[in-house]
Order: sequence, then C-alpha cells, then structure tokens
Amino acid sequence: MQTPYDLEADGGWTSREPQVAEPTDREWRESYTPRRSAQVAKRQGYQVNPVNGHALDCACPACPGWYEARARMAVAAQAYAEPVVKERQPRPLTDQVVPVAILMVVFTTCMAVLLPILMPMLALGAVSLALVAVSLVVVVVAALGFMIFIMRARREVGAPAGRVVRGNVLKRR
Repeated sequence: MQTPYDLEADGGWTSREPQVAEPTDREWRESYTPRRSAQVAKRQGYQVNPVNGHALDCACPACPGWYEARARMAVAAQAYAEPVVKERQPRPLTDQVVPVAILMVVFTTCMAVLLPILMPMLALGAVSLALVAVSLVVVVVAALGFMIFIMRARREVGAPAGRVVRGNVLKRR
C-alpha cells in the first residue's frame, strides 16, 4: 500500500522552484547553429568575439545573446506551428443580410403552414377554457344555494317544541 501524500513535507501550498537543466554544447550542436571556433570564424570572414573567441553569430550558451536567440527561435517555432488565417474583407451582404433573409423566409413558411393548424386549436382551447369557467361558476352558485337551503332547513327543524308562533292560523289539523 502506498503512503499518503504529505503536503507539508512537499512545501505546503506553494509550488517548488522548477529545476531547469542547462543545455549542453552537444545538444546545441545537434539542434541549432553549431558553435564556431575563432579559426573557422576568421577563415569564413566572420567577426570574432574577443571575450570568448567564438564568432559573433554563435548560438551556444556561453555566448552573449544566447537567451535572445533562443527566444527568437521559440517565437519563430510558435508562429510556424500556428495555422495561417487569411485576412478577408468584411462582406455585410453575404455575412449578415442573406442569412437573416433566409431565416425570415423559413420562419414565414413555417408560420404559413402551421397557422391554419394552430389557430383552430387555439380557438378550441379558448372556448373550452370559457366553458370550464362557466361550468365552475354554475357549480359554485349551485353549491352556495344548496348550503343556504340546508342551513334554513336545519334552523326550522332544530326549533324547540314549546315555541309559540304568533300570527293568524291558516289551517288546522
């Protein structure tokens, strides 16, 4: 089983300094402009750096300007790796007007086809909604009337037996 990772032993939340290896002369000879010795530089007509004896356009790490040359090569490599996008003139007619016109034609055609189908459905929906509302009102009115009828009947049935009703007697039993 592996041991758990120790964050404090690794330096906490801060990252470590990256370890950058210095390129060797052999790597430079294999991948970039080779180092020119003073004899070769003099023979080929180049100027010689008096400090280290290399040619002025030498690209080894010991020569001044090495970092700048390396940066120039990196920029050139990146530019070479990126795709080339052609500059083009804006064309508002084909870029904006034509696509919008096509969308408008498609939308109008769809509406011309769907409107005769949708309008009766919408009308039926509105009529059925009105019928539901009317039937709901009828049910509510009938329920209120029934409740009033029940309350009156309860009051009349629940009257005490000894209660005297005054007035004219219309009919006797």
